[in-house]
Amino acid sequence: MTGITVPALDWDAEDLPTAFRRFRNYVNHVFNGPLAEQNEEAKASYLMLWLGPVGIELLETFSLTEKQKKEVKCILDRFETHCAPKTNFRLARYNLTKLKQHESESHDNFIARLRIQADKCKFGSSKCERILEQLIAGATHEKVQEKLLAKDEKFTLDNVLTCVVHSRPTKPTWQSS
Repeated sequence: MTGITVPALDWDAEDLPTAFRRFRNYVNHVFNGPLAEQNEEAKASYLMLWLGPVGIELLETFSLTEKQKKEVKCILDRFETHCAPKTNFRLARYNLTKLKQHESESHDNFIARLRIQADKCKFGSSKCERILEQLIAGATHEKVQEKLLAKDEKFTLDNVLTCVVHSRPTKPTWQSS
């Protein structure tokens, strides 16, 4: 490994998820390049050396079998989960309820924003229904709200996407269905 920089994870990085993603990418290049001939167990040992004392301590707290502790992908996946940003689903749900359509925003863009926020909310099977509820509550145009509220329970988020006809981004009209 002479001539290449030894991979190292900065545990104190301001953006640990990004630092880990870069570390993992670099490690994969090293394992596919200069260390390609090494067996899996040797690669796992290198990986733990590069993760340093903090990584070694953390590995012991993970519920991995002895076999998994010798598998590079398994170790990297577990550290990725550990380094992933923690989401507060209650805060995400609160923020979803505060989303309102901007005056000049198309329904497609508003629905996209709602979907992105709803992905953080851990709604499970009720996600589409919750998005539809917020679409109604946050729609800019009263006529749009009235049309959506008049629909029966069989009306889904997918139906919204097919019934919006954009005459202009600020003045969408709705087909009757």
